[in-house]
Amino acid sequence: MKDAAGKPQAPLTVVPTAGPWLQPGGVLLHVGPPKTGTTALQTAQFAARRELAEQGFRYPVRKDRGRLVNQHGYAGAALMGRQRQGVDSVEPIAVWEALVRKVQRRDDRALLSSEFFAEFEPEHIARAIEDFGSEDLQVLITLRPLASLLASTWQQDLKGGQPQSFDQWLTERLEGSEDQVFWYRHAHDELVERWVSQLGADRVAVLGVDPSQPTELLRNFEQLTGITSGTLQPKRGNRSLTQPETELIREIYRLLDDEIDEQQFHLLVRWGGFTGLVERRDAPAAEQRIIAPDWAIRRASEIHGPMLDRIVELDVTRFGDFDALRIPPTPTDAKAIVGLRDEATSQVPVDAAAQLALGIYRAALRQQMANRPTDTGSAKPRSWWRRRSRSG
Repeated sequence: MKDAAGKPQAPLTVVPTAGPWLQPGGVLLHVGPPKTGTTALQTAQFAARRELAEQGFRYPVRKDRGRLVNQHGYAGAALMGRQRQGVDSVEPIAVWEALVRKVQRRDDRALLSSEFFAEFEPEHIARAIEDFGSEDLQVLITLRPLASLLASTWQQDLKGGQPQSFDQWLTERLEGSEDQVFWYRHAHDELVERWVSQLGADRVAVLGVDPSQPTELLRNFEQLTGITSGTLQPKRGNRSLTQPETELIREIYRLLDDEIDEQQFHLLVRWGGFTGLVERRDAPAAEQRIIAPDWAIRRASEIHGPMLDRIVELDVTRFGDFDALRIPPTPTDAKAIVGLRDEATSQVPVDAAAQLALGIYRAALRQQMANRPTDTGSAKPRSWWRRRSRSG
């Protein structure tokens, strides 16, 4: 569809009702990119893996230190020869090969999802097509308006150890070099084209994601795959940080300096403290959230428009409301703030500081128990505290 000037226009698209897009026996590879509802889809599928198996869907998991985990990101890192954050060694290719074997043993369809897949270079894409089968593999790319993922992407980088101010981060991404990991993931037209060039447009689809409607993502995903409606339920996930939480993290960076090595930082602070803060704390609605300033929203929208036009030209299947991807985000409440000041605040919510500290403690305890030759007395810290609380 083109306008009067001959410019391609994306029509309003909805999930078709004639039947699921994922074919019987197919392998769905959801490649992200990051901050497009990936965590919501992954946690919902992981939680419903038994129900999915009953419906003929294999969602592979593996055991890691005695607990079941989603192995898809591990496998993606292994295929690329990457070292995951917080790990001091490269993932062995055997991790990828193990995932492939599990998929090959499926009874019907398989579901795979990881943001790591968005970073696949052409040789990795070729290997994935070879291992999963060109006749079986189908690729799903979830998309949000570029302007709407700026704040959450900066926060993810912040949690990963990059203490830039929001303004500095925005300037480098939107006005700096295009030769960045951010643009390899979020030049959405090029991401789609990398897969189309080897797999074909008929086996690649994009799903427009409305960040204000999290359950709509799950319902659309169910319909395009053939999963029974209502199987996937939203779980507590990777929410955005509020302004006081972000200031707390930046102050920790200021005080830490070089007192902790990278591996210990990721094990204790990132996966312990920051994860505990996000997953165990319910931030009050009145707490200020962060949005990009007007100049960044305008610039991101200018960049994203031609990308969406190119995706239309590539003629891939489009699900959801594709037109909504062209609408820049606007503040939904008076508590939203623009940008972030450079200096850290001297006041943060007590419960935020407590959850961060408890997250670090839990991570340290897990690490201590993992290094013990026997699991003796692992329940003592909790039982001791409960006895103390009752006696007090």
